[in-house]
Amino acid sequence: NLTNAPLSSVLFLGIPLFYYAAAIFFLFCIPIFYFFYNRKQISIYNIFVIFSIVSLLIFVFLPNMHERYIYPFFVFFPLLFTKKMYLSFFYIFLSILNWINLYIVWHPMKLFFMPYTTISNSTFQWMIAFITTVTSLIIYAVMLKILYEKK
Repeated sequence: NLTNAPLSSVLFLGIPLFYYAAAIFFLFCIPIFYFFYNRKQISIYNIFVIFSIVSLLIFVFLPNMHERYIYPFFVFFPLLFTKKMYLSFFYIFLSILNWINLYIVWHPMKLFFMPYTTISNSTFQWMIAFITTVTSLIIYAVMLKILYEKK
């Protein structure tokens, strides 16, 4: 759990945060629904792009996500490297962020370069969450561009 993070049941303007998160998730899915609506045929490659996008959006925006819920993204996304090798940079960077996140949550052993005082610091945890979110939004934008590019 992210230190000092509000629960999804907390009300904001009389509405639980869960509903805001679900609304944001569905807003980001609109371009995907539009893509489906306008296509007669969808390639296998585009299916993997869509699975990658949706699995990443689920992890980033829906509340009560466990660290393991990003794993489907790490399965589908590498399949896109066959046509777009530059995507491997995003994969590696997000993998490192995920590793740091997993270490923060589980800290199975002490590492000299990541002391407990650092990983238990809420500012550090929020920074990792922010960088993960921004990176995910960049990946989202890049993958939408791939999805809509003319063949």
